[in-house]
This record gives sequence, C-alpha cells and structure tokens, in this order.
Amino acid sequence: MKTDVLGRRNRFERNALGNNHYVTSRDVEWMSLAGRHGGRLSTPYFHQFTSRHLKSLNTTQKRLNILFNELGFFTRPGQQERVPYPNNKPILYQLSPKGEEYLRDVEGLDFTNAPAIKRKHQDFEHEVMSSAISASCELNTLNSKYEFTPQHELGVSINMAIEGDTLKPDGAFRLSNLRNQVLVFREEDRGTEPLFSKAKRKSIEANLQLWKKAIGGGIYKDH
Repeated sequence: MKTDVLGRRNRFERNALGNNHYVTSRDVEWMSLAGRHGGRLSTPYFHQFTSRHLKSLNTTQKRLNILFNELGFFTRPGQQERVPYPNNKPILYQLSPKGEEYLRDVEGLDFTNAPAIKRKHQDFEHEVMSSAISASCELNTLNSKYEFTPQHELGVSINMAIEGDTLKPDGAFRLSNLRNQVLVFREEDRGTEPLFSKAKRKSIEANLQLWKKAIGGGIYKDH
C-alpha cells in the first residue's frame, strides 16, 4: 500500500485490499448519475442523489472508497491534487472505463454520447463545473412534478447553424410533465473567455450575438 511520509494512504491513488464486493443498485445509481452528467462529480452530489434512503454521508464516502479502490469503477482525477489543501476538500470521482463498460454490458446503459466524457480534457475545470451544474439541475427536480431528460437522451444535436457560424451551447436538458415540456440550453463561463475578440475565437460578445439570432429567428425551436 502506498502511503505518504506520515504513513497515511494516498487518497488519490488506488490501493486495493483484495476484498470481495458485490455491485449494488445504489452503485449503479451513482455510476449512472456520473455518466449522464459528464463523468465527474464530487462526493456531495452522489450523497444528495440517494439521500432519500441513505442518510449517512460517512456511509456514502465509505462506499465510494470501495468503488474506487476495490471495484475500480471510479477514478480520482489527479488534477484535483493541484488545489490548495486537497485533502480538506470533497473528493472528485470520475467514471472509469471499467465503470462505463459495466454500465453498458451489464446494465444496458450507454453514456458514450454524454458530452463531457468524449472530450480531450482541454479544460478540466470547466468540464467539472459543467458536470456539477448539470447534476444540480437534475437534483432540483427529484421532488418536483417534472421529469429530467439529460442531453444524451434528447436524440438531437444541440448545436445551431446560424449564418455560416455555429452556436454551441455548453449543454442542454429537457424538463417535462404530463402537460408541458421545455428544452433548457446551458451557457457556462469561468471568466476565462474574453468579452470581445477580433480573432476567430469564442468571446462573450460574439456568443451573445449568436444567441440573439437564435432566439430572434426562432432557430432554437428546431431542437
């Protein structure tokens, strides 16, 4: 077992004890939650999603440890070690290839079209934020009259062709009940995009202009 200078196990490296564990329905819920929201979520999101029948955060943490260390269904991205005092922050979990394979082959759940999983991790922090926002939207519907449909189940591309350009929202989801449904597009920014840019790159001003055309021209109604 790998430990630090004080003899403590490194929380970001897998250290299996070789114990046997069975996959539970709650494990599948957690892996599915991560899969449909981009693959990366921290401990509080998993706990909140199943808190209706699992009240103990400590129990949630212990089970996630098993899914990481013993079963290998989650990884813990190393990028989170770069923040100040990483051991004092909730652990970020990422659905592993083994976890994706289990969901696909055993549970019949395929998340390969979920938007963030297939990215090349060009902006890790942005993708983590996007996953958190997407999961928060679903969590807020759990006790409501609305059904949440994640982006990869919409069945259509959310990108919009506008006058030779393409508007690419950060994400989308559908809310529906017996009478109505609404498609919600998401735009997210961490303060890394310029307000204006003469170069052919994304800027806040250029993006707003595309949205004005998409809304004013009713282009969004085609999705």
